Amino acid sequence: AVDAGDGRSLFCITPALTDMLGLKEESRRQLAPVEGTDGRCLNLTTADSRVQYSPDNQSLTVTLPQAWMEYQDPDWVPPARWDDGVSAALLDYNLMANRYMPHQGNTSDSYSLYGTAGINIGAWRLRSDYQYNRYDSG
Repeated sequence: AVDAGDGRSLFCITPALTDMLGLKEESRRQLAPVEGTDGRCLNLTTADSRVQYSPDNQSLTVTLPQAWMEYQDPDWVPPARWDDGVSAALLDYNLMANRYMPHQGNTSDSYSLYGTAGINIGAWRLRSDYQYNRYDSG
């Protein structure tokens, strides 16, 4: 909270918090910094928006015009909230082996191996699909 100077406090909305809210970049650039915060807090209280804190519920309600918001979809995460994750290696495989043994004739074996191998380093993802087949008769 930031002292508004008239006995009121203003909630400090940081630039990082506006990223989490999903504001469009041009909307975020238009927000004025709160006086005395050296740009650390942005003022979301405008003619079109408001921030309201309820001490009884310990809840913060932010009301913004939809035109200020990035595209939203339940299956989509805004780029500002993307995370590179951890560096790791992965190996996914499927192995199948079959043996055919008739009462008369030759026995045959067949093997099939396929899958995906990969590594994650920072924001980089490297994947390779592989396949191996072998057939033996005799």
